[in-house]
Amino acid sequence: MTPAFPPPNADLVCCAFRTLPVVDRIACALHGKHLLLTGGTGFFGLWILALLHELNRQGAGVEVTVVSRQPERFLANHPVYRSCAWLHWLACDVRELHELPGRPIDLVLHAATDTSAAANARPLELFDTIVGGARRVLDLAVRGGAQRILFTGSGAQYGSLPSHTPVDEKVMHACASPSIGSVYGEGKRAQETLATIYAQQFGIETVLTRCFAFAGPGLPLDAHFAIGNFVRDALHADAIVLNSSGEAVRSYLHGADLAAWLLFLLTEAEAGEAYNVGSDEAAWLRKSRYACWGSRVAHALTTCRRLAKHACWGWMYGRSWMRPLIAWGSGREMNGFDGMGFQHITMYGSGVVV
Repeated sequence: MTPAFPPPNADLVCCAFRTLPVVDRIACALHGKHLLLTGGTGFFGLWILALLHELNRQGAGVEVTVVSRQPERFLANHPVYRSCAWLHWLACDVRELHELPGRPIDLVLHAATDTSAAANARPLELFDTIVGGARRVLDLAVRGGAQRILFTGSGAQYGSLPSHTPVDEKVMHACASPSIGSVYGEGKRAQETLATIYAQQFGIETVLTRCFAFAGPGLPLDAHFAIGNFVRDALHADAIVLNSSGEAVRSYLHGADLAAWLLFLLTEAEAGEAYNVGSDEAAWLRKSRYACWGSRVAHALTTCRRLAKHACWGWMYGRSWMRPLIAWGSGREMNGFDGMGFQHITMYGSGVVV
């Protein structure tokens, strides 16, 4: 169950991007570039494409090629993209990515990984998709003369962390490799190793991100994301189910912020560094549940289901406490960023139901 994502030209989406301080800088960095995007139809991709739509509406002139196994299904649900001359589709599995028609690529954002419970039930295929897909993308980037490539990793790479303990990029925590539950995290760790090898051997600039928990329109409501499950229960159930004590801590970042910071890191971050991507504001799961339920109660008299749904996401739309602080790998500020340099931050949890 995935909630309907608003069109990229909807006020709700456009306003979310207008509040971000880095959008103009992203537009300048991407102007006239050709971007290859994998994973362009999931939660990450929905927000990245929406931001690219907004940038091109403003004249950025970014050309985008999206790799997707089923582009027609995506376009059927989001027909506004059919008329986008700047957007091209390549229908294939990322593991079968060998050639890219059209002009050479300048930048790559690799976000293709199935994080569903069904994918985790097929651990060998999941690991092969992560590692084999990363290698196909790296090979294509090298052959195509791409300047930079960004990989989306996961906070799961840090393995199991003590409760309420934040983590930064220098922490020496890792997955328990003998555990079958570590397949996803270990695959993402291997992806970083592959990127490092290709950077050393072929000179391509790689940027590594470790993404944590996110929220906002487009997040699946019936997957293994706690906040999505809370919103689902607030909309359709008599109570919000919490399958734990609620003491687990997460930090949620809105999808609009996620898209902006991924594109900013792709173009501006220091090559070879790893960056935590998420909010630095800790939230106990039990409080997140109360926030979702409170939105339902406050709008109990609403007769429009659409408005009720927006109410449940309302605290995420505002994002007042989700303003992103993306960890700068070495703790340094970015020169020329108007005093708003990357800040080294700590992250809490990976967003899965506990």
